[in-house]
Amino acid sequence: MRDRTNAFEGWPYDDVPPPADRTLPPPPPPPPSVAAPVVPDVVGEPSRAAQAPWCLGVAPVDQPVGLALPPDTVLDGGSVAHRDAGITCEVRLVSARGASHRCYAEPRQDHAGVHVVDGWILAAVADGAGSEPLSHVGARLAVEVALERLALAVQDREDDDLPRSPARLLPTELVDGLLRDVATVMCERARRELASRVEPRRLSTTLCVAAVSPPDPKGRLISSVWRIGDSTAYVLDDDRLVPVFGERGTGELVSSATDALPMSTTPERKDGTITADNPLFLVTDGLAMPLGDGSGEVGRYLAERWQEPPDPLTFLVQSQFHRKSFDDDRSVVGIWAR
Repeated sequence: MRDRTNAFEGWPYDDVPPPADRTLPPPPPPPPSVAAPVVPDVVGEPSRAAQAPWCLGVAPVDQPVGLALPPDTVLDGGSVAHRDAGITCEVRLVSARGASHRCYAEPRQDHAGVHVVDGWILAAVADGAGSEPLSHVGARLAVEVALERLALAVQDREDDDLPRSPARLLPTELVDGLLRDVATVMCERARRELASRVEPRRLSTTLCVAAVSPPDPKGRLISSVWRIGDSTAYVLDDDRLVPVFGERGTGELVSSATDALPMSTTPERKDGTITADNPLFLVTDGLAMPLGDGSGEVGRYLAERWQEPPDPLTFLVQSQFHRKSFDDDRSVVGIWAR
């Protein structure tokens, strides 16, 4: 028997042909690296609640078993192109459960929404009262009904040849009546969803709504903002987030007492203009309280990052900064013109 050991690098078998390729197969590739978790920035002192494990929300006792809880986080964003004017609006939306609700297994009580109708951008944020177990239902219904009614009002009056500005298309008396209608309809819908009569106070929620017109002949986007309660709005001006409804202080904790739908239906109103240098932000008090008058740490942090519209995921992370004592739900809608 012929010895093939030397001929084929130690192949010892006469009755089995040696492999054509005598090299070893390459080693398997290393496992893919695991990306580091995305952790929001700490602004000031860290929050202990933000470091606690997240717990899924548990439905309040009064909520029917079949009615789903809101998800932990809602994220949205996109563009609205006004091609004739050469202007594009960028919209970003976040509504996220606060650290305190996550660690105590409570549902998100904030809600936010955006509608685009005939070039108009209609946006709303709402913050259900923490003392009322069904306020998350109230916040959702307030946003949904307010945007529905505003959209119908814009469509109905667009045919009247009125100037396309909120002040003329949506005068104060019309909006006051619209918000009274919102209060009535949200109670009716809650009764149907919950299959029982609901005391209005149990749906208590703030509401801040904005209507932004398509560009006027001068290329301006005219805005009107209405609010009931302490959900509010800011405008970025000279690298500072400025409260639309006046000074709030520098970001200290304040009293939780506030007006709320459906009991209160008389809004405050402010009209303004959105330009490339002055984006508009609607926020609930989970952001408004640490923002204060915009001059503090949080104001500087967000003003620096919101000069330009970030991508939606970055916008979410930026809005979720950690800060001691500020662990409430946070909702924000940002509108930029480009």
